[in-house]
Amino acid sequence: AFLAAIVIAVVLLWRVMRREGAYERQHENFVSAVTHELKTPIAGIRLALETVLSGRVDDEGRTRFLGNALADSERLADLVEKVLEVTRYTGGAHRLRMSLGDFSQLVEEEVIVAERRVAARGIVLEADILPGVQATFDAEAIAIVISNLIENALKYARREEPRVRIRLGLERGEAVLEVGDNGVGIAAYELESIFKPFYRANDEVTRRTPGTGIGLYVAHEIVEAHGGKLTASSPGPGRGSTLRLALPGAEALPEEELSEYSNGNGTR
Repeated sequence: AFLAAIVIAVVLLWRVMRREGAYERQHENFVSAVTHELKTPIAGIRLALETVLSGRVDDEGRTRFLGNALADSERLADLVEKVLEVTRYTGGAHRLRMSLGDFSQLVEEEVIVAERRVAARGIVLEADILPGVQATFDAEAIAIVISNLIENALKYARREEPRVRIRLGLERGEAVLEVGDNGVGIAAYELESIFKPFYRANDEVTRRTPGTGIGLYVAHEIVEAHGGKLTASSPGPGRGSTLRLALPGAEALPEEELSEYSNGNGTR
């Protein structure tokens, strides 16, 4: 059933790409990325199960191999979830559930998740979150956007002394979230293309980094549906990049409410 879900997901992805009129190189990227993302964990699961069933490992070995199989199955589940995000949030099929909410708290929650993930990876994660930023948004959808932006930065941060910066502020009535890294950077001619479906930057580091090229596409579609903007900037290849989300209709909590927020009714 799980493999059937993967096959259906890939077919759905292909339909999205046909609908978007993707170019030939994007098609090649799609096939290469999805093939790699599927083959690696499937091979890992098969190896683990065959080893356990062979009876040639002790209890400790069985535990280790089954743990590896579980990790690979979770990787497959993540891929399916990303595919479902494409079909759910692109092409205007999803009706957003908009409500006034605490954008600062949502960002904080995603930062906490990211901190847990990078704890053992040596990545320096810097967060400067303005408290009490209020905006109207679909919490589930925008959480996906924030997660995808942070995941992208973590993935492409420099291998030596990797650093990711997350900043949330208010600018002219917009909630502005910036997620930057000190990694591979982006060539000027690719700054808009990275938001296309299945697009991956044409450099060696990006080609070696696992990914399907759909996370930023989904994020861009969700932000556009909110009337916001998602853009990228970079000084150039090898010099890092910054993704900037601007959400309209934002404001700060009044001072008296912000004081209560800071005293324990909000995050950090």
